[in-house]
This record gives sequence, C-alpha cells and structure tokens, in this order.
Amino acid sequence: MCKHSRIVICPFSAQSKQWVNTRENWRKARRSKIEANTERTDLADYEFFTFDGPSKKRLAVRLQSCIGPDEVIYIFGHCAPGSTIISKEASADSESISALVLARTLKKDVLLNRSFAGKIKIYGCNSALPSGTKRSFAHSFACMMKLYLYHNCEIHGYAETLVDGYVGAHKIATSDSSVVEALNKMIQRDEAFGTGIDAKYNEDHVLRPSKFRQEIEVSEDMMREVVQELTPNK
Repeated sequence: MCKHSRIVICPFSAQSKQWVNTRENWRKARRSKIEANTERTDLADYEFFTFDGPSKKRLAVRLQSCIGPDEVIYIFGHCAPGSTIISKEASADSESISALVLARTLKKDVLLNRSFAGKIKIYGCNSALPSGTKRSFAHSFACMMKLYLYHNCEIHGYAETLVDGYVGAHKIATSDSSVVEALNKMIQRDEAFGTGIDAKYNEDHVLRPSKFRQEIEVSEDMMREVVQELTPNK
C-alpha cells in the first residue's frame, strides 16, 4: 500500500523557535502513532520544509510526486480572523506572507503539481474565521489557488485557537482562554502533556483534536471579489 504523504511547510525564510518545537513535537507524535499501528502500512512520517533556499529546492523536488487524494500539505503560521496574511511570529513586525504570494509561490517557485488532489490545511489559529466583511485567510488562499487553476485540491482552515502538544497528541485546540494560557505556560516550561495536563484539565474541559477545521468552498463570485481585494492597484 502506498504511504500517504504529510508535508509540513513553514513558508518563511528562516525558522522560529516555535516552529522548531512544533516540528519536534509533531515528529514524536507521528512516530508514536506509526509504532502503535503496526498493521497499517500507509502511515508515513511528517516531512518538514521552509522557504529558505536549500529547503525550498528540496520541497520543489518533493512536491512533484505529491498528487493523490490522500496527501496532506500543512501550511504553518500565525493567523487571526479576517487576516490577509500569516506570520512567522505572533508579533506585528514578524515576517509574513499573504494569501496571494503563498499561492503564487506554491505554483511558480516550489512547483506544486496542478493535478494535486489532496488537502492543503492552513495550520494557524482562526485561519477559517472571517472578521466582519473580511474573509478568512483560508478563504482568500482558496480563491488564489482556484485562480491558479488548482481545481482538484481541498483547502482547509481552522476555526479556533490551536495549541501544539508534546507526547499526547500533535495538536489540541480550545477556545477557552484560561486553558490556552495554562497550556502555553506548560509548553514554555517544556512539560509533556502526559505528566499532568491531561489529569488537570480533561475533567473540566474537552481538549479536542481540531475536528472543527473547515473545508473552504469557493464560488466564482467569491473568487472575483477576493481577487479584487488582494490584487494591488495598477
């Protein structure tokens, strides 16, 4: 049986501390899942890339064979409701990338196969949420991908805050601000979920996997509107 690719992209020119931690956490969690499912032969390790020079070149080679409907590409970055960008750090002066540039880079620089029929998941907090009249980042990105004639893939965004786990799961999400604050403090102290966080919070809060991620559907009218919003005035 063919293994299903899980490609994770940090679309920036350099790595952040959080990206390094996330990469290691996801790698450990995936390895644990593979080892626990010995009868399955379709599970593959995560593969991690950035948009720096050497890694970007390796990504371009790798994406040529990433086509099938079971393939998943994660785009990692900080996001907010109605944002037109995702950023490397959660700060105003952080390196960032727009939905338009991200789609263009996938097409022109890293050569994502236009026949790609898998899923692209914008792994950022609230990436599926609009804000007033502003569409979500995932929605804007989906429109740009349609514009570049990627008609076979699904675009997903996330509707709440995302917090990366250590050994218990590779992603846990909650909209409870007190839980998020506690989780972040434990992560900063390098405490594993299995040593206390499950016992402390599972009785009072449902720390559920990101089951509320949303597939972003795009109509022709929506695409035209977003293109007008994101295309620089000439």
